[in-house]
Formats: sequence, structure tokens, C-alpha cells
Amino acid sequence: MGHGIGETMTVDERTPPVGACLPAADIGIAMGSGTDVAKNAGRMILSDDNFATIVYAVEQGRAIYDNLTKYIRFVLLLPVTFVLTFLGATVFNIAAGELFTPPQVLWIHFVVNASFGFALGFDRESPGLMQRRPCPRGESVLTRPVLVMVGLGGLAITVILLGLIKLGQAHFDSMETGQSIAFTAFALCLIVAAFQCRSETESVLTTSTFDSKQMNWVALASSHSRCC
Repeated sequence: MGHGIGETMTVDERTPPVGACLPAADIGIAMGSGTDVAKNAGRMILSDDNFATIVYAVEQGRAIYDNLTKYIRFVLLLPVTFVLTFLGATVFNIAAGELFTPPQVLWIHFVVNASFGFALGFDRESPGLMQRRPCPRGESVLTRPVLVMVGLGGLAITVILLGLIKLGQAHFDSMETGQSIAFTAFALCLIVAAFQCRSETESVLTTSTFDSKQMNWVALASSHSRCC
């Protein structure tokens, strides 16, 4: 019944007739000890005949998808920030439109962005993952909350970087000093953003933000390499 109103339907081989119901369902489940007819018609064969295995598989699938969305949120933030920052520098004639040197851009990409992207892709499972409502069928990974988060985050970092360059130029009478300050602030902003990208709803200002050892190690390594 749910299949006709756009819902996802799962049936096992106990639903007669097997040859018709299993192929018609979104996920037809055959038992490992079941008939050959069911195994040929089903999309999934439950080899141990234990339905708890399905729950575990769903949990692992949700964890992989959740980490994928974390990775996408963070990776999209960098190009958005770069585009807005260089565009703003060109429009307002800051540092002649060249805020960072090529080595600095490469450092941001390969030291900060790549390492945190890898850590987020293999992040620990988010709490309450199995209590979330399933995503609608056909929903894009680039949902409205993701786009809003990336857009506002990129805009906020852009304002901070351009402001720091102008502050460095005005206070130290040196464009290079302002660029160096902005570069360091950019790396720190990306570290904060990486932790924020671990959740769409929770704030980064919680103790659970730092419960991932690999994220903490990457943050320390990125900060240390910048200070050196």
C-alpha cells in the first residue's frame, strides 16, 4: 500500500505470492534458508536469517551518508569563501585583488582542507542517528540547510578576512602584515568550521564537539604547522 503513495516498502519472502511481491517491493528480502524462488526474486539475501542484521546494515549506511554530508559541507565552504574573498578584494580594491600567495592557497588546500575532509569522511557516528526520520527518496545531498550553512559561513569568513587585511594595513602600515594576519585567521576559521560541519543542528560550543580523536589531532597538526 505504501508503494503507491511514494513511500519505501520492504517485504520478505513470508509475503505471498513471493514471485510477485519481492520484485515489486523497493527492497525484497529473501532468507538464506529460504527457497530458490525467493532468492532469485529478492534484492537482498539475509544469509543469517536474523533481522537484527538489517538494522545494523541500515545503521552503517546512515553513518556513511552522514559522514558524506559532513564532508560535503566542509569541502564546499572553501571554494565559496575563496570566490567571495577574491571578489570582495577586487570590488573594494584590497591588496590589489590578490589576498594570498600561491603557496598560501596550496597550504590551505592540502594541509587544512584535505586533512579535515579526510577526518570528516571517517568521523565517528553521530548520536541519535537511528532516531532521525529517513531522507525522502530522490533528495539531493545539497539540501537547503547545507546551502544556507555554506553560504553564510563563507560570507562570514570573507568579512573577517577582508576586515583583518584592512586592519593590518591601517594599524601596522603594511599590506603584507595584514595578509599574514588574514592567512592565519583563515586557517583558524576553517578549523572551527570543520568542527561545526559535524552537525547541522548543534552548536560548535559544546563538549561533544571535541569527542573525535582524529579531528582533534588534525586540528592540532594544522595549527602547529601554521605556527611553524
